Amino acid sequence: MRRNTKTLDGFNRLPEVFTTEDIMRCFGVHGSTAYMRISRLTRDGLIEKVEVSEGDDQRKARFRKTDVVMF
Repeated sequence: MRRNTKTLDGFNRLPEVFTTEDIMRCFGVHGSTAYMRISRLTRDGLIEKVEVSEGDDQRKARFRKTDVVMF
């Protein structure tokens, strides 16, 4: 799996546990692009969902980095 510099930089800026909003901020993306990024990172085993909280009529997921090294 090949990664470009923007993806590596964004991934390295993420905290160990993060939300979709952190993805948007660190990768500089919005909306469906953020969800696609989460989907790809999850599929590649680089992140995993650790919690889903519900409140204020919204579901908010939290993710964490796995021990897999990104190249």
